[in-house]
Amino acid sequence: GSLGLTANFDAVDFHNYYNWTSDSSGINDVSIVIRFRLTSNLISWNSFKLFNKVIQSTGNSAKVELRLWSTTNQEVTLTGGAALVNAAWTESTVTIGAGTFSPGGYITLRVTLFVGLNDQARCGELKLDYNHS
Repeated sequence: GSLGLTANFDAVDFHNYYNWTSDSSGINDVSIVIRFRLTSNLISWNSFKLFNKVIQSTGNSAKVELRLWSTTNQEVTLTGGAALVNAAWTESTVTIGAGTFSPGGYITLRVTLFVGLNDQARCGELKLDYNHS
């Protein structure tokens, strides 16, 4: 079997996105890891948004999951970021739990796409909502 991660553009819904698909049996996953520098005038933040979509083919295996690490490299509890299974493009809001987010520091976001046989999992635009001075 084969696996594939491709970058695409949806000309109907106007989304740039990564698409993960497989023609292999079992659950297959790939992670996209993003390091992001927080603005130096950050005051607070509590959520971010990710456009996502899955196409289920032979079961309910396709999903998108999110994990976040603070500026001190400690994993942060997220609400709304596990097992995203939206059949249409959806901007999912993910709430961020307590953690250290130092202005000018780096955070790490991991987006994991899971698929089964002939499924597709897609992730697109990412938006960080924060307050600054």
